[in-house]
Order: sequence, then structure tokens, then C-alpha cells
Amino acid sequence: MGEKMLDNNACNHFINHLLTHPLFTGKSLTLLLSNEYLNFKIKKSLEHSSPKLAIKQLSIEDSSYDLLKKNIHEKEVTVLFMNHITSIESMEKNKLLAKKITPLINLYSKKIIGFTDINNMFNEVFNISPTRIKYLNNSLINSCKSSERMIIRSPTGTNLSIMMKDCKKWASIHGFGDSDDHTPSEVATYSKSISGEFFFRGMFLCQIPFSLKYGFIDEPISITIKNGRIISVKCTNKELKKDLDLYFSAHDDHQNITEIGLGTNEGLSYLPDVSASFIERYPGLHLGLGGEHQGSFHLDLISCDSIIYLDKKKLFDNQYFI
Repeated sequence: MGEKMLDNNACNHFINHLLTHPLFTGKSLTLLLSNEYLNFKIKKSLEHSSPKLAIKQLSIEDSSYDLLKKNIHEKEVTVLFMNHITSIESMEKNKLLAKKITPLINLYSKKIIGFTDINNMFNEVFNISPTRIKYLNNSLINSCKSSERMIIRSPTGTNLSIMMKDCKKWASIHGFGDSDDHTPSEVATYSKSISGEFFFRGMFLCQIPFSLKYGFIDEPISITIKNGRIISVKCTNKELKKDLDLYFSAHDDHQNITEIGLGTNEGLSYLPDVSASFIERYPGLHLGLGGEHQGSFHLDLISCDSIIYLDKKKLFDNQYFI
């Protein structure tokens, strides 16, 4: 975001996302910002996009609990921007801010809309209209439901197969309404029928700071999957292999493929080398591991080079063919 005004189209799309929330009529909102967002011209840009919208901006760190509560109560909705996993510092800071903000989130859960780790990617994250996102998500789910098999390949040799009839109910995360997940957008399912070889290049996403330590994974990690479970992992980076072995040995659930996701945010034209929750929305495949049982941490493997087929028809190769 930085010194410049945010893109007007992105601001319009953002407001249109908020307008799908049942409590927001476009009249008023509170912006709660952690201090790293104070120099971003969020308030000014949104006011320029929607002149009739009354916006109150507050710093989470510098405002008292009572002041935050008062402004959340008075406005239609509250939009929260803060960082969560972008750095070790932000992870530690998040723990401190949580003591102040979590009770308010619990108290006003229907009014607070949270965005984490957006930083300077606001224009990209909100580049696509809600209408296009809804159309793409619905079209992908319908195409998957009417197909027999999904095949995933990559230039480095990935060859995964998923039987569509075995997939559980598809979830469509539009990034709007009153859901718990507001960052657009993806579709996701789960199936034990996924098997094959996955040569992973891309980014990790997890509360365990793999991405902070290793960044973008360019040298492929070879992952063998059988019936929804990882049975072997090979990579040339010995330290990374050791850390992955520790992850897989820490909980049996970590070897399970618990999510098959297709990112649908076409505003993300490249996979950023950042530890941020929104990168899960990058177009193409991501696989989620673990996170289904107590003590298990969910780890997303976000592929940068997936090529996806439904039966023999190409569905995705740097863009969706829908």
C-alpha cells in the first residue's frame, strides 16, 4: 500500500465485498489498524472511493480498550487490518495485541471483519470484482462435480490423480458475506482418493514458520501420496528435510491430505515470496496437510506451477479456462 493512494477499482471492489455483509449498508465503518498499517492510505482511499461513507480510524496499539469498544459499537461494521505471520516480530506482537483485541472480537463477532498480512498487496488482493469471483468459484465447482477425474501435472513431473466422485462437499470461499474467511477467494474439498507424485515448488503457509525460514521453494520437493496420505518426502535441502521430518513425526495427522484447494484470486498474477495468509488464494493448486485433530498444525503447500485437467480437458495453466 505505502505512500500512494490505493487503486480506486480495488477500493470499489473492497466496498462491494463489505456490502454483502448483512450489517453493512455503506454508511459507516471503523478501521482498526495495527501500527504498521497507519502510514497506508486506507481511510483516505476508501473515502475517495465512497465519499458518503463515514470512517473512523483507530490504532489498536495506541487506543484504549474502551475507545476501541465504543467505536466498534457505534459503527455498522469494523474492519481490522493487522499482521499475523509475516515475520517473527509480527507473530510475537500478535500475541500481545490478541490480549486486547480478542475479547472485542468475541464480543462483536458479527460486526468485525478481519484481514491479516495484506500489507502492500491490497490492490492485488482486491483487484477482481465479487461478481467474477462468484462466477468463477461456482463454475469450477460445477465443472469438478460433472467430471470423473482431476489430473494435476507440472513442468517438474507432478502426476496426481483425484477421483471427483469421492470428493466431499465443495466449499466456496468468496471473501464476502458474514463468513469467517474474508480474503478472496478459493474453492476447496477433501478426498482420500488423491494419489501420485507431487513435485512441489512454491510457498509453505503455516503457523510453524517454514516460509520465514525457507522462503520460496524453487528446488522441487518430491512428495509421494497414496490414498490421501503422504508416504515419502525427498528434497536436496538437508535442513529443510530435517524440519519436514520433524513436522511429519510430530503428529500422525500431519501426513494426511486434509484439503484440496484451488485458489481463485486472479488479481494475484504471481505467487509472492511472503509469509501471508492471502497467498493461499493464488490461482492453481494448493494441498493442505493436517490440522484436523488437537495438536495438529495445518500446513498448506501452495504450488506455483500446477497444470490442472478435468478428464482430458485443461482447466488451469497460469489461468483458468472458464
